[in-house]
Amino acid sequence: MPISHHTPRVIAALLAGSLAITALASAAQDGTGGSTPEPTFDCQIVAASWVSAVSSPMASPIASPIASMAATPVASPVASPIVENPVDPLEADLSVAASSILDCMSENDVDALTKLTGGNFRGTWLGFGGALSDADFAALLPMLPHLPYNLIAVTNASVEGETATATVTYTVGRQVLTGTWTFDLTDIDGTPTWVVQNEVLQAGTAPAGAVSVDLTITDGVFTFSAPSVQGSTIVINVSNTGSMPHEALILRVPADVTAADIAAAPTGIPEGVTFIAQATVPAGSKGTMILTDLRPGTYTVVDLLPDANGMPNVSSGMITTFEVTAP
Repeated sequence: MPISHHTPRVIAALLAGSLAITALASAAQDGTGGSTPEPTFDCQIVAASWVSAVSSPMASPIASPIASMAATPVASPVASPIVENPVDPLEADLSVAASSILDCMSENDVDALTKLTGGNFRGTWLGFGGALSDADFAALLPMLPHLPYNLIAVTNASVEGETATATVTYTVGRQVLTGTWTFDLTDIDGTPTWVVQNEVLQAGTAPAGAVSVDLTITDGVFTFSAPSVQGSTIVINVSNTGSMPHEALILRVPADVTAADIAAAPTGIPEGVTFIAQATVPAGSKGTMILTDLRPGTYTVVDLLPDANGMPNVSSGMITTFEVTAP
């Protein structure tokens, strides 16, 4: 059962933005031990090509890669490797749509996302617990951090009428997430466009060569099964044995930033802190976090969810670190 990766975003907004991680500066640390250019994204509303494929499947080789098997050597798997691994036109179209939506999520582009997402998807993404109306979404999103989202793959696509589903694998920060997305083909300002209506998170599959480590959460303490992990792809098996929900928020924190600084930040984690991954774990639950492309260094884990007194758990000591070493 996958653990939630979104819930604290809304809680944080209601708590004066305690999770509002600032956007990366052009030379901000990225968890790699060095500096990188600011990532660029391309938020736009992209026309769906599937419309022509549905209306005239024989008119385009994209719509039907085997439409003319007798007339062209493409029909022969010996003559062309393309036929051995044909591109699924629906998956290709949904990949373009998902990539653009993730770019808009990275930019927190309210105008584009109001058109490209349905209320149920927004509620799942932001952890609202239900559908988010256009007005509520427009009010809430500007309060939340700009986190980098990138598409890995779209697979298992299927379509019925003008509704499509697919498995979408993507990253946020250094975390790999997998979900089943449901799209509707919708007219946006005269352009047929795939609009994502819903996401159901799935337990992801760890890449080959990933190294595992256990993280146990109790009310007040994080405990790793080992203080260091060797490798760039890591699976963290999380278990919350406490009586309250807890968060595992993984950050790259400069040496001069303390737990008190994090707890006291009124509108965001102190400048220079980099988001790596996040998961919310209900009491008595287990789950996994898949982290990729980690560089050697020290990573910090905090819990910014409120305690019984309404204070972030990090203020009472829910903070720890782990080391990542080179393979």
